[in-house]
Amino acid sequence: MAIRLVVASFLLSSLCFGDLKYRMHTTGRPVPNSDTVVYVHGDRIRIEFPDTGRVNIRECDLNRIVHLDPQAKTYRIQQIEPRSELNEDDSAPNMGPSSCRMRTRREIEETGEFQKLLGFDAQHVRIFIYMDPVPESCPENRPLASILVQQRDGWYIQVPWLPECPAPKDKNATTNRAFDVPDHYLRSDGTLTPDLLPAKVEVKRRRGQELQTAFTAEASDISTDALDPGLFDIPADYREVPAAAAASCSGAPEIVAHLEDGSPVYRVGCGIKAPKPVRQQEPEYSERARKKKISGSVQLSAIVDSAGNVRDAEVERSLESSLDRQALGALSKWKFDPATKEGQPVAVRLEIEISFRLY
Repeated sequence: MAIRLVVASFLLSSLCFGDLKYRMHTTGRPVPNSDTVVYVHGDRIRIEFPDTGRVNIRECDLNRIVHLDPQAKTYRIQQIEPRSELNEDDSAPNMGPSSCRMRTRREIEETGEFQKLLGFDAQHVRIFIYMDPVPESCPENRPLASILVQQRDGWYIQVPWLPECPAPKDKNATTNRAFDVPDHYLRSDGTLTPDLLPAKVEVKRRRGQELQTAFTAEASDISTDALDPGLFDIPADYREVPAAAAASCSGAPEIVAHLEDGSPVYRVGCGIKAPKPVRQQEPEYSERARKKKISGSVQLSAIVDSAGNVRDAEVERSLESSLDRQALGALSKWKFDPATKEGQPVAVRLEIEISFRLY
């Protein structure tokens, strides 16, 4: 598929504001028909989840996330570590003896089309995400072919540069945020676009041999008015709840998300019995980490669905990029006896730690 890369400057209005607020409505995974309200001020991001009433404050200046429970007037703190430097060695692990290691590549096509959306100048942009084989990792005589795994097509509005939270150790590293939040992209000439907010975007993902619509995202209520700094602080009348006690029961079972079919994803505790692992895949040490003699643990979060399968795994606390990938790959192969609610299997979100030790 030939892609014409247009290297052009944005012809948008000059936006030199420091604060940002917007509402984002998404359909598809991870939550069908969900809304979030996002506030940005300096090095902090406040995210409100109207469906659950919960609030997260990402304190990028302190490398931590504060989880607020307005109903109970409590908070808990989750530390986040700076991301490992991104370099040419960052790629997906081998999936088998006949497979190649794969590396993510993103291309942007700036179409040159503009229109007014929500009172702002928006540009029509297409973003293509490929998986490229790493030649030296491939078996002999294996044909090398890139795979287009995702296409984002829509209208984007230039917004202030958002803090990277957690910040990468390499400040020149480009981000790879979710499809429904502002992100910036590397052009073919090596320059970066501004942070672009998807005002209205459709995302297609590869299913079999075809790209099929998987998500949509649409912004509304975009405002650049000055925000109250107090929105980004822990309220004085809230009390801290240790992370280990966060799952304790204080009422009805807590729903933290929904699956595509609308079924709830619960937090363990308060009537939700935890799942039990019945098959655990041990991760392999990466050669890169072995040479550097890196030991430690990767903190992951994932959904264990009502069939006991692992999905939507994410790194919550990084150890080293190649070990992060090995941990994710191993966790994806775990199998559980599912969590239960009143004796019936349900989906839950778990935090799981995978350790790497050199002897």
